[in-house]
Amino acid sequence: MTREEVQDLTMVERDRLVADLSSLADEAWQTASLCSGWTVRDLTAHLLMPYEISALSLLGQLARARFRFDRVADEWARRDPRTPDQLLTALNSIDGKRFGTPGVSQAAGLSHLVAHKADLYRPLGLDHVVGPTVGVIVLNELVGRGRGSLPDGILDGRRFTASDLDWSYGTGEQVAGPASALITTLLGRDAALGELSGPGVPGVVGQLRRA
Repeated sequence: MTREEVQDLTMVERDRLVADLSSLADEAWQTASLCSGWTVRDLTAHLLMPYEISALSLLGQLARARFRFDRVADEWARRDPRTPDQLLTALNSIDGKRFGTPGVSQAAGLSHLVAHKADLYRPLGLDHVVGPTVGVIVLNELVGRGRGSLPDGILDGRRFTASDLDWSYGTGEQVAGPASALITTLLGRDAALGELSGPGVPGVVGQLRRA
């Protein structure tokens, strides 16, 4: 797909996210997300980071954090002073802005948004259904250029298969489930393990719960 087509898909996902978060009660913004230590509000702030931080600023912050990206991202999310309404307004203004993380693929922005939507939706009890086109793009991104964000060894000796779209990856013991559940699991979260089936699932469960 072209960069413009991927950007259009990203904005559709963004619009759905903003619509869903706009209906949250005030206290729901303090719900713990699937990203350890972050509330729904914190993670929403994090979604804006790649669009609002310059490459130069990011480099400086990484240097001060001894190049620990997780620390930089955590400080950004926690220190953001905006209210939920202000964060949603900012999300609505990212149209046409470049996903600014250096060296990433054109699908990185879409993958980042869709993966973190699951991190928000699951603890909030909202359905997270990933469409077939988006699902294939995001899953391919995770097992391709994005595999550095996956738990070590999770892909080894397993065949991951989406039950709701035409996608599979790897060889070995089968791990099958909806695309949303595979995305959540591949990123090391254990919240969707109950949605998976196949002989490879016990090994994944053990690996994630030992981490």
